[in-house]
Amino acid sequence: MKIYLICALASMWSISLIGQSVRFVETSLSAAINLAKQANKPIFVDTYSEYCKPCKLMEIEFRNPEVANYFNKNFINIRVDMEGQNGPDYALAHQIVFLPTLLFLSPEGNERLKIDHILNAKDLLKFGRLINGETPPVASVPVAREVVSEPKIVQPASITKPSKTKEAAPVSAQADVTVSNEDDTILHVFNGDKDDLPPPILKEEAYLRMQFMDGSHHAAAEKYLKTQSDWKTKENVVFIHDFISKMNSPKFEFMINNRTLFESVVGKENVAQTISILINKELERGYPRPNIDRAEKLYTYLNPSTAKRQATAYMLERLYDEGKDIEFINLGDSYFKSIDDVTNHQLINKYASKKALAGKSKKALKKCVALVDRAIALSDQEPLYYITLATIRIRQEKRNEALLNLQKAEKLAAANEQSDLLEKINSLKLNISKM
Repeated sequence: MKIYLICALASMWSISLIGQSVRFVETSLSAAINLAKQANKPIFVDTYSEYCKPCKLMEIEFRNPEVANYFNKNFINIRVDMEGQNGPDYALAHQIVFLPTLLFLSPEGNERLKIDHILNAKDLLKFGRLINGETPPVASVPVAREVVSEPKIVQPASITKPSKTKEAAPVSAQADVTVSNEDDTILHVFNGDKDDLPPPILKEEAYLRMQFMDGSHHAAAEKYLKTQSDWKTKENVVFIHDFISKMNSPKFEFMINNRTLFESVVGKENVAQTISILINKELERGYPRPNIDRAEKLYTYLNPSTAKRQATAYMLERLYDEGKDIEFINLGDSYFKSIDDVTNHQLINKYASKKALAGKSKKALKKCVALVDRAIALSDQEPLYYITLATIRIRQEKRNEALLNLQKAEKLAAANEQSDLLEKINSLKLNISKM
């Protein structure tokens, strides 16, 4: 009996761990502050939107048992749908540009830490403990990109452990650091309130803070660049390229206006890759989402001759994901007037599928068949395309053709172990048997 009881308790414990997660409340910023003051706890904010795929990845990390236990015990956890009624208040108060943005706030709502990318469970715990004063903000400095020669020695400052009070200074404003080279050791406590540090130290601080992954490197980079009268030196070109984080910024505009210089210093491929990453970052994670005109401008930086077409394809994907079928079909009608130069076979299939559901005329269905044939010509090993074709054939009341398409789809889906598609194929076969 005892053995059964122990097994039952163990089973319940394991189930509770599986279902465990950070407990979030969706509420306004003012309400969150009231809750935090009453509980005397800092605030943790997860911002998200339905279109943000990286935001969904954070769900996995929030289900980590250690993360869930720590954050549920030590924080008031708030989740904000940035497209909901509370989104604008948080965006305005904390200058949210990309999703997900994770915020650590004091009980009074003052920003302690801001991170505009996904974190794994280990880093979530690291920053959570840092905010609560459990871990001193110490990190090793990367090797300097240039030798620090002036001044030769910086007067050491005393290092003290951070206070555990809830109103400690923002994490991004202080860190104990040791910098070493072959000749001497430089010891300094970086302080966000000091503006008289020499440029080489400011530059080193910026690279150090990049390792923290807490967003503090942005301010550190700006502080260093303010000391530089000439941004066109080789060292500054490399620095600017390393610290460009968004397109709507002086650093990005400087790179675009001096693109040839940047390409000669850091390489043409590296510049192109940086621009591509920034464009995708804004298109997929930007808040608010760029409209089609903004998307066209972004794609112009890559290739002006194809920018309009790429922007339209981007908007089509968005409308499809958002379930806006009428807008999707209307925009697709103009995009797919000529499919000879369209190579996005996934988008072709999506349009053909929606168009076939909306259209009943023989002419419309025939055009949809031609579209799917084009998609298959571009990628003939995708079972979904044959399923789409079979669906259209059923609407055309062409039973034999539909079965042949499903047989091809079934063979490919079985080879790829795509059980969800196999279920769909069997369902369509059942429909055909009733024709």
